[in-house]
Amino acid sequence: METKSLFIQQTPHLQLVTPEPLLIPACRGGVQASFAYMKDVFTGYMNHILKDQRFAKQQPPTKKTPAVVYEMYCNDRDLNDIYKSFGLHYELLSFESEEQIKMFVMRYRQWLATNNARTFFLCSEMGPLNKKELSPVSVSIDHRGYLKLYRHKNDNRVWSAKRKHRFVFPVSSLLIP
Repeated sequence: METKSLFIQQTPHLQLVTPEPLLIPACRGGVQASFAYMKDVFTGYMNHILKDQRFAKQQPPTKKTPAVVYEMYCNDRDLNDIYKSFGLHYELLSFESEEQIKMFVMRYRQWLATNNARTFFLCSEMGPLNKKELSPVSVSIDHRGYLKLYRHKNDNRVWSAKRKHRFVFPVSSLLIP
């Protein structure tokens, strides 16, 4: 039996493109594991709030995490609609740390969207009053091969399905019951 058939194959906006889960190694965590300390990986543009070490937050250690990649195939939508299309709580679609996103990008660059399209990740972070918040970020590769990192908090723009943007999610919540 093919592994791919165990996961949600598609939503009204996304379809599964990885034939099997991609394994992100365990991460150590710590402040040094935040985006602000990843300028060696994200060599192109970074939102100022992501690269400013004053805003770096403690990242939790994580276990090995299998992940899958989906690609937009129809219906231009905003991020909220795209995440809702799974019918799951957003927290189930998010990674636990920024370091997991770095590890995915370093190991699986071939699964990132190309042609100036974005690859989106949801990441958990501690907000004010120690309340957990979700922060969408995206990665793109420019014409020189540099990786760019963007933050999309309160982003209501509509993303074009023609661009074939990609979305990476941890596997556990996407298993078919």
